[in-house]
Amino acid sequence: MSKRKVTVFSLVTAPEEEVITINKWIHAQNQTSRSVFIMLSYFIDRFGMKDVFSEDVHPALFQHSTTDALFNKMIGQQECSDFSDMKVKTSISISFTSLSEEDSDKFNHWLDQQHNSVSSFRMVIKFFISHFGYIDISKFTVQKYLYLGLHYDLLVSRQLLSINDVEAFYMVEGEINSQLTKQQSSITNNVPTQTPPEVVEKAAEQPSVHSESPPRPTASPNETRSPNKSESTNPGSPKEDENEDTQDAPDIDLDAFLS
Repeated sequence: MSKRKVTVFSLVTAPEEEVITINKWIHAQNQTSRSVFIMLSYFIDRFGMKDVFSEDVHPALFQHSTTDALFNKMIGQQECSDFSDMKVKTSISISFTSLSEEDSDKFNHWLDQQHNSVSSFRMVIKFFISHFGYIDISKFTVQKYLYLGLHYDLLVSRQLLSINDVEAFYMVEGEINSQLTKQQSSITNNVPTQTPPEVVEKAAEQPSVHSESPPRPTASPNETRSPNKSESTNPGSPKEDENEDTQDAPDIDLDAFLS
């Protein structure tokens, strides 16, 4: 297995329209290197250590899962839409030096499986844009719903949950999030509020036909918060977000679910 310390993904040979599309995704990220690692980690957990253009993976890239549409209902309003100050890049350089040995080996192994790593990387970004839009994937809630999607898709595929059960969960989750947002706004304005009883009752009725708890993204013990919004020289460390934590979601061992 290769032991890359730095890898460069060139966009020079990509069509102009694709270059702009990929640059829009990069522009939406709070910290490019970190988002790339989160994106690749999710992609590996969803499709495995295979060539992106293999017969097993490539056709699946154009199929939306049960939870992809629900993700957009929950998170879509956070999508970046202002690209007025976007700077177009012709290459993306990623350093592996800040990663743990386990994570570095994981990404190096995936890159080794690609027939053309640059084309595969471009396809992964286009997959994310197609399914989730121009959204900063380093945000805690974004990672949360990405990995909840993997979790519930797996349960649906094993017939442990129905699609209706999953939709009910997202509906309740959305109502709770809406009430929390109102409460936070009211606290800011010194106006006390209380979550309506019906929302609390719905939360208590969420489907629970399995013993496993849905995976929740958590911060690494060694993760630190950056004191400002400037780009960190450490690709693995987050930048401060004014409205939301940017924490890493843990890798999901899908083999454990399937065993």
